[in-house]
Amino acid sequence: MKLTPYLAQQTKGGCGPCSFIMVAGYFNPELALTEEEALRDFGVDGFGPRCFALVPSFHRAASAFGLGIRVERMDRAALRGHLASGPVILYHRASEAGDALPHFSVALSVTDTQITRHDPSDGPDLVGDLDRFERVWEAAKLSSPPREGRYGVVLRPRG
Repeated sequence: MKLTPYLAQQTKGGCGPCSFIMVAGYFNPELALTEEEALRDFGVDGFGPRCFALVPSFHRAASAFGLGIRVERMDRAALRGHLASGPVILYHRASEAGDALPHFSVALSVTDTQITRHDPSDGPDLVGDLDRFERVWEAAKLSSPPREGRYGVVLRPRG
């Protein structure tokens, strides 16, 4: 069984680059990229007005490591389907608090009732209630249309 590496964020906006590095590291275990290098070299930033998965710099980072990228709305079935071929980056709120910031984490597995994620700020292999997680997943809105829905970022090797 292939394991997804875990990387704890070191900067306030590090959830985006750390999530990218975890998924890229799943497909390339030899990857030696730090959060700081990702921010410096690609401008991959999950905090602030730039939605990390939609900025050209993130697409350049994926391309530099031989990965294709798709940002898509997804439900449980779509997430489960994508997880069959590797981890998926999820865009959600950091918590259920009304003022919670957008956040990124890496989905590792999902059942009918639970989701397992690597969260750059909260730790590896977090198992949580799927219904509860879907509320924070649904609450995160994109800065450009379509704004509504649950979004995931699918990174997969090209070829």
